[in-house]
Amino acid sequence: MKNTFMDGIQYNGHGPETYGPQVRKLRQDFYELINGNVPEADAESYVRRLMVQPRYFGKEKKLLLWAMGEPSDMPSDAREEFIYQPTYLAAGIIVYSIQHYKTVRNIPGLFPFLHDALDGCLGRGFGGHGYEYADGLIDTMNIFADCNMGAFLETYPELNAEFKHAFDETVKYIEEELCTGKERNAWNNASYVSAAFPLLKKLKPSVQKQLLFVYGTLMRSGRAEDLLSGCSFLGKAILKDYAMFDLGRYPGIIAQDGEWVEGELYFTHGSSFERLDEYEGEGSLYRRELLTVECSFGLQQAWAYVYLGEPEGSPMREPWISDDEDAVWYAVYGSNLSKDRFLCYIKGGYCEANGRTYDGCTNDRLISDEEYRAWFPGQMYFGNKSGTWNNKGVAFYDPNASGKTFMRMYKVTRRQMQEIQVQEGPGANWYGRIQALGIHADGSPIYTLTSETRRPANAPDDSYISLIKSALTEENGFTKRDANRYLAECLKN
Repeated sequence: MKNTFMDGIQYNGHGPETYGPQVRKLRQDFYELINGNVPEADAESYVRRLMVQPRYFGKEKKLLLWAMGEPSDMPSDAREEFIYQPTYLAAGIIVYSIQHYKTVRNIPGLFPFLHDALDGCLGRGFGGHGYEYADGLIDTMNIFADCNMGAFLETYPELNAEFKHAFDETVKYIEEELCTGKERNAWNNASYVSAAFPLLKKLKPSVQKQLLFVYGTLMRSGRAEDLLSGCSFLGKAILKDYAMFDLGRYPGIIAQDGEWVEGELYFTHGSSFERLDEYEGEGSLYRRELLTVECSFGLQQAWAYVYLGEPEGSPMREPWISDDEDAVWYAVYGSNLSKDRFLCYIKGGYCEANGRTYDGCTNDRLISDEEYRAWFPGQMYFGNKSGTWNNKGVAFYDPNASGKTFMRMYKVTRRQMQEIQVQEGPGANWYGRIQALGIHADGSPIYTLTSETRRPANAPDDSYISLIKSALTEENGFTKRDANRYLAECLKN
Protein backbone atom coordinates (compact mmCIF):
# COMPACT_ATOMS: atom_id res chain seq x y z
CA MET A 1 0.00 0.00 0.00
CA LYS A 2 1.53 3.30 -1.07
CA ASN A 3 0.18 6.76 -0.33
CA THR A 4 -0.23 8.49 -3.71
CA PHE A 5 -2.94 10.95 -2.69
CA MET A 6 -2.84 13.99 -5.01
CA ASP A 7 0.38 12.81 -6.69
CA GLY A 8 0.85 14.65 -9.97
CA ILE A 9 -2.26 16.79 -9.45
CA GLN A 10 -2.02 20.55 -9.08
CA TYR A 11 -4.21 21.96 -6.30
CA ASN A 12 -7.33 23.52 -7.90
CA GLY A 13 -5.86 22.72 -11.29
CA HIS A 14 -7.89 19.65 -12.13
CA GLY A 15 -11.48 18.49 -12.06
CA PRO A 16 -13.62 15.45 -11.24
CA GLU A 17 -12.11 13.36 -14.02
CA THR A 18 -8.79 13.31 -12.14
CA TYR A 19 -10.05 13.74 -8.58
CA GLY A 20 -12.36 10.71 -8.81
CA PRO A 21 -9.60 8.11 -9.28
CA GLN A 22 -7.68 9.69 -6.39
CA VAL A 23 -10.62 9.18 -3.99
CA ARG A 24 -11.16 5.64 -5.25
CA LYS A 25 -7.47 4.84 -4.66
CA LEU A 26 -7.70 6.21 -1.12
CA ARG A 27 -10.76 4.05 -0.45
CA GLN A 28 -8.96 1.03 -1.91
CA ASP A 29 -6.02 1.71 0.43
CA PHE A 30 -8.39 1.94 3.40
CA TYR A 31 -9.91 -1.48 2.74
CA GLU A 32 -6.53 -3.04 2.00
CA LEU A 33 -5.43 -1.84 5.42
CA ILE A 34 -8.45 -3.03 7.41
CA ASN A 35 -8.30 -6.41 5.66
CA GLY A 36 -4.93 -6.93 7.35
CA ASN A 37 -2.85 -6.90 4.19
CA VAL A 38 -0.42 -4.09 5.10
CA PRO A 39 2.94 -4.56 6.89
CA GLU A 40 3.59 -2.29 9.86
CA ALA A 41 6.39 -0.37 8.15
CA ASP A 42 4.15 0.42 5.18
CA ALA A 43 1.33 1.57 7.46
CA GLU A 44 3.70 3.87 9.36
CA SER A 45 5.07 5.34 6.12
CA TYR A 46 1.54 5.86 4.80
CA VAL A 47 0.38 7.67 7.95
CA ARG A 48 3.47 9.89 8.07
CA ARG A 49 2.69 11.04 4.54
CA LEU A 50 -0.97 11.60 5.42
CA MET A 51 0.23 14.06 8.07
CA VAL A 52 1.77 16.42 5.50
CA GLN A 53 -1.03 16.32 2.91
CA PRO A 54 -4.04 18.17 4.42
CA ARG A 55 -4.66 21.90 4.91
CA TYR A 56 -6.62 23.98 7.42
CA PHE A 57 -9.82 25.65 6.23
CA GLY A 58 -12.68 27.70 7.63
CA LYS A 59 -12.92 31.15 9.15
CA GLU A 60 -10.95 30.09 12.19
CA LYS A 61 -8.68 27.76 10.22
CA LYS A 62 -9.97 24.94 12.40
CA LEU A 63 -10.97 22.31 9.85
CA LEU A 64 -8.08 20.06 8.82
CA LEU A 65 -9.14 18.60 5.46
CA TRP A 66 -7.63 16.38 2.78
CA ALA A 67 -9.17 18.73 0.22
CA MET A 68 -8.81 18.40 -3.54
CA GLY A 69 -9.64 22.04 -4.04
CA GLU A 70 -10.82 25.20 -2.32
CA PRO A 71 -14.16 24.41 -0.58
CA SER A 72 -15.60 27.83 -1.36
CA ASP A 73 -15.03 27.23 -5.06
CA MET A 74 -16.90 23.89 -5.13
CA PRO A 75 -20.63 23.15 -5.22
CA SER A 76 -21.95 21.24 -2.20
CA ASP A 77 -22.06 17.82 -3.87
CA ALA A 78 -18.45 18.17 -5.05
CA ARG A 79 -17.29 19.21 -1.57
CA GLU A 80 -18.82 16.05 -0.14
CA GLU A 81 -17.06 13.87 -2.73
CA PHE A 82 -13.69 15.57 -3.10
CA ILE A 83 -13.11 17.11 0.32
CA TYR A 84 -15.01 15.26 3.03
CA GLN A 85 -14.85 11.70 1.69
CA PRO A 86 -11.03 11.84 1.50
CA THR A 87 -11.00 13.30 5.01
CA TYR A 88 -13.18 10.50 6.43
CA LEU A 89 -11.01 7.88 4.74
CA ALA A 90 -7.73 9.45 5.87
CA ALA A 91 -8.98 9.74 9.45
CA GLY A 92 -10.15 6.12 9.29
CA ILE A 93 -6.71 4.97 8.12
CA ILE A 94 -5.04 6.79 11.00
CA VAL A 95 -7.52 5.48 13.60
CA TYR A 96 -7.16 1.89 12.43
CA SER A 97 -3.36 2.14 12.30
CA ILE A 98 -3.16 3.53 15.84
CA GLN A 99 -5.15 0.55 17.09
CA HIS A 100 -3.04 -2.07 15.27
CA TYR A 101 0.53 -0.73 14.92
CA LYS A 102 2.73 0.34 17.83
CA THR A 103 5.12 2.32 15.63
CA VAL A 104 2.20 4.40 14.34
CA ARG A 105 1.05 5.17 17.91
CA ASN A 106 4.55 6.45 18.62
CA ILE A 107 4.71 8.95 15.74
CA PRO A 108 5.43 12.36 17.36
CA GLY A 109 2.49 14.77 17.23
CA LEU A 110 0.06 12.23 15.79
CA PHE A 111 -2.66 12.54 18.42
CA PRO A 112 -2.95 16.37 18.32
CA PHE A 113 -2.96 16.08 14.54
CA LEU A 114 -5.76 13.49 14.67
CA HIS A 115 -7.77 15.78 16.98
CA ASP A 116 -7.77 18.40 14.23
CA ALA A 117 -8.54 15.80 11.56
CA LEU A 118 -11.62 14.70 13.52
CA ASP A 119 -12.66 18.36 13.67
CA GLY A 120 -12.42 18.34 9.88
CA CYS A 121 -14.74 15.31 9.76
CA LEU A 122 -17.37 17.40 11.54
CA GLY A 123 -17.47 19.96 8.74
CA ARG A 124 -20.79 18.77 7.29
CA GLY A 125 -22.18 16.38 9.89
CA PHE A 126 -21.09 13.13 8.16
CA GLY A 127 -23.94 13.34 5.63
CA GLY A 128 -24.29 13.50 1.87
CA HIS A 129 -25.64 16.28 -0.32
CA GLY A 130 -29.33 17.21 -0.44
CA TYR A 131 -31.65 14.23 -0.87
CA GLU A 132 -28.62 11.96 -0.52
CA TYR A 133 -27.87 13.12 3.03
CA ALA A 134 -28.73 9.79 4.67
CA ASP A 135 -27.01 7.76 1.93
CA GLY A 136 -23.84 9.79 2.46
CA LEU A 137 -24.13 9.41 6.22
CA ILE A 138 -24.46 5.62 5.90
CA ASP A 139 -21.33 5.54 3.71
CA THR A 140 -19.37 7.68 6.18
CA MET A 141 -20.45 5.66 9.20
CA ASN A 142 -19.53 2.44 7.40
CA ILE A 143 -16.00 3.83 7.08
CA PHE A 144 -15.97 4.64 10.80
CA ALA A 145 -17.46 1.24 11.69
CA ASP A 146 -14.86 -0.59 9.60
CA CYS A 147 -11.98 1.20 11.31
CA ASN A 148 -13.62 0.47 14.70
CA MET A 149 -14.04 4.15 15.51
CA GLY A 150 -16.45 3.40 18.38
CA ALA A 151 -13.90 1.31 20.28
CA PHE A 152 -11.19 3.89 19.53
CA LEU A 153 -13.30 6.69 21.02
CA GLU A 154 -13.98 4.59 24.11
CA THR A 155 -10.22 4.13 24.51
CA TYR A 156 -9.45 7.82 23.93
CA PRO A 157 -12.63 9.63 25.09
CA GLU A 158 -10.88 12.95 25.69
CA LEU A 159 -9.12 13.13 22.33
CA ASN A 160 -11.99 15.05 20.72
CA ALA A 161 -15.11 15.26 22.89
CA GLU A 162 -17.06 17.14 20.22
CA PHE A 163 -16.43 14.43 17.64
CA LYS A 164 -17.30 11.67 20.14
CA HIS A 165 -20.61 13.35 20.94
CA ALA A 166 -21.43 13.71 17.22
CA PHE A 167 -20.49 10.07 16.60
CA ASP A 168 -22.66 8.80 19.46
CA GLU A 169 -25.61 10.94 18.38
CA THR A 170 -25.30 9.67 14.81
CA VAL A 171 -25.36 6.05 15.98
CA LYS A 172 -28.52 6.90 17.94
CA TYR A 173 -30.05 8.51 14.84
CA ILE A 174 -29.30 5.42 12.74
CA GLU A 175 -30.90 3.18 15.36
CA GLU A 176 -33.98 5.28 16.10
CA GLU A 177 -34.71 6.89 12.74
CA LEU A 178 -33.13 5.01 9.84
CA CYS A 179 -33.50 1.46 11.21
CA THR A 180 -37.12 2.04 12.13
CA GLY A 181 -38.14 3.45 8.76
CA LYS A 182 -39.19 6.74 10.36
CA GLU A 183 -36.65 8.64 8.28
CA ARG A 184 -37.20 8.06 4.56
CA ASN A 185 -35.76 9.51 1.38
CA ALA A 186 -37.48 12.85 0.75
CA TRP A 187 -37.21 12.37 -3.01
CA ASN A 188 -38.69 8.88 -3.51
CA ASN A 189 -39.87 7.90 0.01
CA ALA A 190 -37.53 4.89 -0.01
CA SER A 191 -36.66 3.25 3.30
CA TYR A 192 -33.07 3.09 4.54
CA VAL A 193 -33.63 -0.02 6.69
CA SER A 194 -31.83 -2.53 4.44
CA ALA A 195 -28.65 -0.41 4.43
CA ALA A 196 -28.92 1.01 7.95
CA PHE A 197 -29.44 -2.16 9.98
CA PRO A 198 -26.28 -3.99 8.78
CA LEU A 199 -24.41 -0.79 9.61
CA LEU A 200 -25.96 -0.60 13.08
CA LYS A 201 -24.98 -4.23 13.66
CA LYS A 202 -21.35 -3.27 12.98
CA LEU A 203 -21.58 -0.23 15.23
CA LYS A 204 -23.48 -2.04 18.01
CA PRO A 205 -23.00 -5.81 17.76
CA SER A 206 -25.41 -6.33 20.67
CA VAL A 207 -28.39 -5.36 18.47
CA GLN A 208 -28.18 -8.79 16.79
CA LYS A 209 -29.83 -10.32 19.85
CA GLN A 210 -32.73 -7.89 19.58
CA LEU A 211 -34.11 -9.26 16.30
CA LEU A 212 -37.40 -11.18 16.40
CA PHE A 213 -38.99 -13.29 13.65
CA VAL A 214 -42.78 -13.61 13.96
CA TYR A 215 -45.10 -15.70 11.79
CA GLY A 216 -48.55 -15.77 13.41
CA THR A 217 -50.74 -13.62 15.61
CA LEU A 218 -47.92 -11.15 16.29
CA MET A 219 -47.75 -10.15 12.61
CA ARG A 220 -49.16 -6.86 11.40
CA SER A 221 -52.98 -7.07 11.44
CA GLY A 222 -52.72 -10.04 13.81
CA ARG A 223 -54.76 -10.01 16.97
CA ALA A 224 -51.64 -9.67 19.15
CA GLU A 225 -49.78 -7.08 17.08
CA ASP A 226 -50.06 -4.57 19.94
CA LEU A 227 -47.50 -6.62 21.86
CA LEU A 228 -44.90 -5.37 19.37
CA SER A 229 -45.83 -1.73 19.93
CA GLY A 230 -42.62 0.28 19.94
CA CYS A 231 -40.70 -2.39 18.03
CA SER A 232 -39.43 -1.59 14.55
CA PHE A 233 -40.71 -3.53 11.54
CA LEU A 234 -37.72 -4.41 9.36
CA GLY A 235 -39.54 -6.23 6.56
CA LYS A 236 -40.54 -9.70 5.50
CA ALA A 237 -38.29 -12.66 6.15
CA ILE A 238 -38.03 -16.36 5.28
CA LEU A 239 -37.09 -19.07 7.77
CA LYS A 240 -35.85 -22.16 5.93
CA ASP A 241 -35.89 -25.79 7.12
CA TYR A 242 -38.82 -25.09 9.41
CA ALA A 243 -42.48 -25.91 8.73
CA MET A 244 -45.57 -24.02 9.92
CA PHE A 245 -48.72 -25.82 11.03
CA ASP A 246 -52.24 -24.57 11.70
CA LEU A 247 -53.00 -25.18 15.39
CA GLY A 248 -56.44 -23.60 15.26
CA ARG A 249 -56.39 -20.02 16.55
CA TYR A 250 -52.66 -19.71 15.97
CA PRO A 251 -49.81 -21.46 14.13
CA GLY A 252 -46.68 -23.20 15.35
CA ILE A 253 -43.38 -24.01 13.68
CA ILE A 254 -41.09 -27.01 14.04
CA ALA A 255 -37.79 -27.93 12.39
CA GLN A 256 -38.33 -29.78 9.11
CA ASP A 257 -35.79 -30.05 6.29
CA GLY A 258 -36.82 -28.55 2.97
CA GLU A 259 -39.77 -26.56 4.33
CA TRP A 260 -39.97 -22.83 4.95
CA VAL A 261 -41.96 -20.18 6.77
CA GLU A 262 -42.67 -16.64 5.63
CA GLY A 263 -42.94 -14.10 8.43
CA GLU A 264 -41.88 -10.66 9.55
CA LEU A 265 -38.68 -9.36 11.15
CA TYR A 266 -38.67 -6.84 14.01
CA PHE A 267 -36.05 -4.92 15.94
CA THR A 268 -37.16 -5.13 19.56
CA HIS A 269 -36.59 -2.61 22.34
CA GLY A 270 -36.45 -2.62 26.10
CA SER A 271 -38.26 -5.40 27.91
CA SER A 272 -40.20 -6.66 24.87
CA PHE A 273 -39.22 -10.27 25.42
CA GLU A 274 -40.68 -10.32 28.94
CA ARG A 275 -44.23 -9.73 27.71
CA LEU A 276 -43.70 -11.83 24.57
CA ASP A 277 -42.41 -14.84 26.54
CA GLU A 278 -45.46 -14.64 28.75
CA TYR A 279 -47.83 -14.39 25.77
CA GLU A 280 -46.22 -17.32 23.92
CA GLY A 281 -46.01 -19.58 26.96
CA GLU A 282 -42.24 -19.78 26.64
CA GLY A 283 -41.01 -23.05 28.09
CA SER A 284 -44.38 -24.77 28.07
CA LEU A 285 -46.06 -24.17 24.71
CA TYR A 286 -43.19 -22.60 22.76
CA ARG A 287 -39.44 -22.25 23.20
CA ARG A 288 -37.68 -19.06 22.09
CA GLU A 289 -34.68 -19.99 19.94
CA LEU A 290 -32.07 -18.01 18.00
CA LEU A 291 -32.44 -19.04 14.34
CA THR A 292 -31.11 -17.88 10.96
CA VAL A 293 -33.58 -16.04 8.75
CA GLU A 294 -33.20 -14.39 5.36
CA CYS A 295 -34.37 -10.82 4.82
CA SER A 296 -33.75 -8.05 2.30
CA PHE A 297 -30.35 -7.32 3.86
CA GLY A 298 -29.07 -10.87 4.05
CA LEU A 299 -28.94 -13.68 6.58
CA GLN A 300 -29.58 -12.62 10.16
CA GLN A 301 -29.78 -14.31 13.53
CA ALA A 302 -33.22 -13.70 15.06
CA TRP A 303 -35.29 -15.05 17.91
CA ALA A 304 -38.34 -17.12 17.00
CA TYR A 305 -40.90 -19.08 19.02
CA VAL A 306 -40.70 -22.79 18.15
CA TYR A 307 -43.66 -25.05 18.99
CA LEU A 308 -42.95 -27.72 21.60
CA GLY A 309 -45.77 -30.07 20.62
CA GLU A 310 -46.20 -32.49 17.71
CA PRO A 311 -48.57 -30.88 15.19
CA GLU A 312 -50.76 -32.87 12.83
CA GLY A 313 -51.57 -32.33 9.17
CA SER A 314 -49.55 -30.85 6.34
CA PRO A 315 -47.27 -27.81 6.51
CA MET A 316 -48.72 -24.46 5.49
CA ARG A 317 -47.03 -22.84 2.50
CA GLU A 318 -48.74 -19.49 2.68
CA PRO A 319 -48.20 -16.80 5.32
CA TRP A 320 -50.55 -16.92 8.31
CA ILE A 321 -51.58 -13.34 7.51
CA SER A 322 -51.26 -11.99 3.97
CA ASP A 323 -53.02 -9.98 1.30
CA ASP A 324 -53.82 -11.44 -2.13
CA GLU A 325 -52.51 -8.23 -3.65
CA ASP A 326 -49.12 -8.47 -1.92
CA ALA A 327 -46.22 -8.34 -4.39
CA VAL A 328 -44.06 -11.44 -4.79
CA TRP A 329 -41.35 -12.44 -7.23
CA TYR A 330 -42.29 -15.51 -9.23
CA ALA A 331 -39.06 -17.22 -10.36
CA VAL A 332 -39.28 -19.41 -13.46
CA TYR A 333 -36.78 -21.84 -14.95
CA GLY A 334 -38.36 -23.78 -17.88
CA SER A 335 -40.41 -22.66 -20.87
CA ASN A 336 -41.51 -19.55 -18.94
CA LEU A 337 -38.02 -18.16 -19.45
CA SER A 338 -39.72 -16.98 -22.66
CA LYS A 339 -41.74 -13.92 -21.69
CA ASP A 340 -44.32 -14.45 -24.45
CA ARG A 341 -44.89 -17.97 -23.14
CA PHE A 342 -45.15 -16.75 -19.54
CA LEU A 343 -47.61 -14.00 -20.41
CA CYS A 344 -50.07 -16.64 -21.61
CA TYR A 345 -50.58 -17.45 -17.92
CA ILE A 346 -51.18 -13.78 -17.12
CA LYS A 347 -53.18 -12.56 -20.12
CA GLY A 348 -54.70 -15.86 -21.24
CA GLY A 349 -55.43 -16.85 -24.83
CA TYR A 350 -53.75 -19.02 -27.43
CA CYS A 351 -50.09 -20.02 -26.97
CA GLU A 352 -48.26 -20.54 -30.26
CA ALA A 353 -45.45 -22.45 -28.55
CA ASN A 354 -47.63 -25.46 -27.67
CA GLY A 355 -51.02 -24.87 -29.31
CA ARG A 356 -52.88 -24.56 -26.00
CA THR A 357 -55.36 -21.93 -24.83
CA TYR A 358 -55.00 -20.56 -21.30
CA ASP A 359 -57.49 -18.87 -18.97
CA GLY A 360 -55.11 -16.22 -17.75
CA CYS A 361 -55.36 -14.42 -14.41
CA THR A 362 -58.20 -12.40 -12.94
CA ASN A 363 -55.84 -9.43 -13.11
CA ASP A 364 -54.33 -9.80 -16.57
CA ARG A 365 -51.52 -7.29 -16.11
CA LEU A 366 -48.15 -7.61 -14.43
CA ILE A 367 -47.98 -5.32 -11.43
CA SER A 368 -44.52 -4.17 -12.54
CA ASP A 369 -42.34 -4.33 -15.62
CA GLU A 370 -39.31 -4.94 -13.40
CA GLU A 371 -37.47 -8.20 -13.99
CA TYR A 372 -34.48 -9.84 -12.39
CA ARG A 373 -32.39 -12.86 -13.22
CA ALA A 374 -30.40 -14.95 -10.79
CA TRP A 375 -28.89 -18.37 -10.14
CA PHE A 376 -30.32 -20.44 -7.28
CA PRO A 377 -28.92 -23.55 -5.57
CA GLY A 378 -30.57 -26.73 -6.88
CA GLN A 379 -31.04 -28.40 -10.25
CA MET A 380 -33.46 -28.06 -13.14
CA TYR A 381 -34.30 -31.48 -14.59
CA PHE A 382 -36.90 -32.93 -16.97
CA GLY A 383 -39.57 -35.40 -15.97
CA ASN A 384 -43.19 -36.64 -16.27
CA LYS A 385 -45.14 -37.02 -19.53
CA SER A 386 -46.78 -33.83 -20.68
CA GLY A 387 -49.62 -34.11 -23.20
CA THR A 388 -48.97 -30.49 -24.06
CA TRP A 389 -45.46 -31.36 -25.21
CA ASN A 390 -45.94 -34.67 -27.09
CA ASN A 391 -45.90 -36.79 -23.92
CA LYS A 392 -42.30 -35.80 -23.32
CA GLY A 393 -40.70 -34.39 -20.18
CA VAL A 394 -41.02 -30.84 -18.88
CA ALA A 395 -38.87 -28.82 -16.50
CA PHE A 396 -38.97 -29.27 -12.73
CA TYR A 397 -36.78 -27.85 -9.99
CA ASP A 398 -35.11 -29.95 -7.32
CA PRO A 399 -33.90 -27.57 -4.56
CA ASN A 400 -31.99 -30.36 -2.84
CA ALA A 401 -29.90 -31.46 -5.82
CA SER A 402 -26.35 -30.21 -6.39
CA GLY A 403 -25.79 -27.54 -9.01
CA LYS A 404 -27.36 -24.19 -9.83
CA THR A 405 -30.50 -23.24 -11.70
CA PHE A 406 -30.92 -20.08 -13.75
CA MET A 407 -34.23 -18.30 -13.11
CA ARG A 408 -36.01 -15.27 -14.46
CA MET A 409 -38.15 -13.39 -11.95
CA TYR A 410 -41.43 -11.64 -12.71
CA LYS A 411 -43.20 -9.44 -10.17
CA VAL A 412 -46.78 -10.60 -9.62
CA THR A 413 -49.40 -10.58 -6.87
CA ARG A 414 -49.92 -13.56 -4.58
CA ARG A 415 -53.28 -14.17 -6.26
CA GLN A 416 -51.70 -14.17 -9.71
CA MET A 417 -49.11 -16.72 -8.56
CA GLN A 418 -51.89 -18.92 -7.19
CA GLU A 419 -53.80 -18.66 -10.48
CA ILE A 420 -50.64 -19.44 -12.43
CA GLN A 421 -50.21 -22.55 -10.29
CA VAL A 422 -53.73 -23.70 -11.21
CA GLN A 423 -52.91 -23.31 -14.92
CA GLU A 424 -49.51 -25.01 -14.53
CA GLY A 425 -51.08 -27.97 -12.78
CA PRO A 426 -51.62 -27.82 -9.00
CA GLY A 427 -51.33 -31.55 -8.36
CA ALA A 428 -48.55 -32.86 -6.14
CA ASN A 429 -46.92 -34.62 -9.09
CA TRP A 430 -46.89 -31.46 -11.19
CA TYR A 431 -46.49 -27.96 -9.77
CA GLY A 432 -48.31 -28.32 -6.47
CA ARG A 433 -45.39 -27.25 -4.31
CA ILE A 434 -44.75 -23.57 -3.67
CA GLN A 435 -41.03 -23.29 -2.90
CA ALA A 436 -39.59 -20.23 -1.19
CA LEU A 437 -36.21 -19.18 -2.57
CA GLY A 438 -35.56 -16.16 -0.37
CA ILE A 439 -36.24 -12.45 -0.02
CA HIS A 440 -35.47 -9.96 -2.77
CA ALA A 441 -33.51 -6.78 -2.00
CA ASP A 442 -36.79 -4.85 -2.32
CA GLY A 443 -38.26 -6.85 0.58
CA SER A 444 -40.62 -9.06 -1.45
CA PRO A 445 -40.46 -12.87 -1.12
CA ILE A 446 -39.21 -14.97 -4.05
CA TYR A 447 -41.13 -18.14 -4.93
CA THR A 448 -41.09 -20.81 -7.58
CA LEU A 449 -43.31 -23.82 -8.35
CA THR A 450 -42.29 -27.46 -8.60
CA SER A 451 -43.50 -30.94 -7.64
CA GLU A 452 -43.77 -32.31 -4.11
CA THR A 453 -41.30 -35.10 -4.87
CA ARG A 454 -38.77 -35.60 -7.62
CA ARG A 455 -40.48 -36.90 -10.77
CA PRO A 456 -39.39 -39.82 -12.99
CA ALA A 457 -36.88 -38.61 -15.57
CA ASN A 458 -38.11 -38.11 -19.12
CA ALA A 459 -36.28 -36.24 -21.87
CA PRO A 460 -38.07 -33.18 -23.27
CA ASP A 461 -39.47 -32.79 -26.78
CA ASP A 462 -37.22 -30.99 -29.26
CA SER A 463 -39.69 -28.11 -29.54
CA TYR A 464 -39.69 -27.66 -25.75
CA ILE A 465 -35.91 -27.62 -25.41
CA SER A 466 -35.63 -25.30 -28.43
CA LEU A 467 -38.02 -22.86 -26.76
CA ILE A 468 -35.89 -22.79 -23.60
CA LYS A 469 -32.67 -22.48 -25.59
CA SER A 470 -33.94 -19.53 -27.64
CA ALA A 471 -35.27 -17.84 -24.48
CA LEU A 472 -31.85 -18.21 -22.84
CA THR A 473 -29.95 -16.74 -25.79
CA GLU A 474 -32.43 -14.14 -27.07
CA GLU A 475 -33.88 -12.84 -23.81
CA ASN A 476 -31.58 -13.81 -20.95
CA GLY A 477 -28.04 -13.02 -22.07
CA PHE A 478 -26.67 -16.52 -22.72
CA THR A 479 -24.36 -17.27 -25.60
CA LYS A 480 -25.32 -20.32 -27.65
CA ARG A 481 -22.37 -22.18 -26.19
CA ASP A 482 -23.34 -21.33 -22.61
CA ALA A 483 -26.97 -22.26 -23.24
CA ASN A 484 -26.00 -25.63 -24.71
CA ARG A 485 -23.65 -26.34 -21.83
CA TYR A 486 -26.26 -25.40 -19.21
CA LEU A 487 -29.02 -27.49 -20.80
CA ALA A 488 -26.67 -30.43 -21.24
CA GLU A 489 -26.04 -30.41 -17.48
CA CYS A 490 -29.79 -30.31 -16.80
CA LEU A 491 -30.43 -33.19 -19.23
CA LYS A 492 -27.98 -35.41 -17.33
CA ASN A 493 -30.28 -35.45 -14.33
